[in-house]
Amino acid sequence: MGHAPLPIQPSAGMTRGDMATHDADVPTRTAGRRAALLLTAGLLASYAYFYQAGGWNQNSRFALVRAIVEHGTLRIDETFRWDGKDVTGDLAHLGGHTYSDKAPGLAFAAVPVVATARLFLGAADTKPRIALLSYVATVAVAAVPTALAALLVFWLATTLGASPGGGLFAAATFGLGTPAWCYATLLFGHGLAIGCVVAAFAAAVALREAQSAIRDRVLAAGTGLAAGWATITEYPTAVPAAIIAALALVHAWPGGKQRRLRVAGALVASAAACFAVLLAYNQAAFGAPLKIGYGFEQGFGGMQQGFLGLTYPKRYALVELLVGRYRGLLFLAPVLALAPWGLARLVRAPASRRPAIAATAIVAYYIVFNSSYYYWSGGWSYGPRHLAPALPFLCLALAPLWTSASPAWRAALAAPALYGSILALMAVAVTAQPSTDYAHPVEQLIWPSFRRGELSANKQSFVEMSQAKVRDPVAHAWNLGEKLGLEGKASLLPLLGVWGVLGGAWLSGRRSGRYAPSPARSVREREQKDDEPR
Repeated sequence: MGHAPLPIQPSAGMTRGDMATHDADVPTRTAGRRAALLLTAGLLASYAYFYQAGGWNQNSRFALVRAIVEHGTLRIDETFRWDGKDVTGDLAHLGGHTYSDKAPGLAFAAVPVVATARLFLGAADTKPRIALLSYVATVAVAAVPTALAALLVFWLATTLGASPGGGLFAAATFGLGTPAWCYATLLFGHGLAIGCVVAAFAAAVALREAQSAIRDRVLAAGTGLAAGWATITEYPTAVPAAIIAALALVHAWPGGKQRRLRVAGALVASAAACFAVLLAYNQAAFGAPLKIGYGFEQGFGGMQQGFLGLTYPKRYALVELLVGRYRGLLFLAPVLALAPWGLARLVRAPASRRPAIAATAIVAYYIVFNSSYYYWSGGWSYGPRHLAPALPFLCLALAPLWTSASPAWRAALAAPALYGSILALMAVAVTAQPSTDYAHPVEQLIWPSFRRGELSANKQSFVEMSQAKVRDPVAHAWNLGEKLGLEGKASLLPLLGVWGVLGGAWLSGRRSGRYAPSPARSVREREQKDDEPR
């Protein structure tokens, strides 16, 4: 792609002639925003369509939610068991009591959602009601943040110089063509962490413009709050949070001492509020503000190596994380192999250089972190789940490539993105958490099961620790098509119908002129227009 023009923005080094060349095949900004909203609605529908049921990770988090809502305590003594049997092995033990070993941010975010839902569903603790409450919680704190992250990817891409079409490609690839689709259907911390990290990054980028003191304070407080909550949701996001905070301060620096202090003060205050929540939780649960649940686990010897399982990057882990058939990101989303070129372009463009450097640093950090972690594979997982918050930044890098590409190159970009979307669809339809028993989950489990129409394969619920012999259609995995009485691959037809309706809305808008692309103009016409007084 070295011969393709640079992104369509004067700040990225484009001539007016280059910009005019692409006017006919990119939508206007207003049309792009409308399309991005339609895409976001489609993503949310695609995430909420699937219920993946239980697993150790989500059962541990939901046990804490239930303990707070039902018993008003941080101890999960009453909620990590069902009928006398443990429902998860992700536990912390201290002083004769049991706690979730997970960071508490997701559970705290889900508490008001579950408490409100119980007002309408009733408080009786039965398997069907727990399943429904866990579904509502997953949509609220995993699906919604991931869909909003996709919308912010679009905004970031266009803000940093990409065309609306490039922003849509980046957002759609992130939302559908990567393992993010799977994580958005699970009550893990990754969906919420992704949403928070991208929100913090977007607020930091918006601080490039100095418009008013109130705007500065709101954006800085948003940066600190989102970055701080990401950290107490998934502890490894502390480093990206620091990178994003630094980016916000760099953007505030040219505005003088008052703006620096204003931005720094709001950022630090909001981030400190999040950390105060974490410190209070640690004190109440583990007896000291700096002690966390992972320090009280039993049965995970790898956590004793280095710092909570972190040592140094391992070559074999790095290879498997990137190209392996077990957890390889590029095996599941091959279009991301082009992300380094996109990041390089963003770094070269003066208008996007600082955010691009920060995005590159975040991606590099996650690769180093994940390959240094003893449990690098992430257990039962589709792809390298510990890399999850890097996905939106990798996809952001695809926007300038799409913007400057010819139709033939765009087809070359779209093909691997579509391949990743098909794999992700099969994974969420079959199971978003394939067992570690499968060395090649796609070939050995996901594709064969999908081909046979054996969907919703997870037979573990939020009140079970292991796979049941017989599937419970209420408490185990399901999709909304199955709830309508459809079976097998036919159960996906309503979801395809939703996308058809949204696609029809887009096409209808194009025919009416509301979403029409800006008309192509000659170089001379553009130059004459741009030279007119304003």
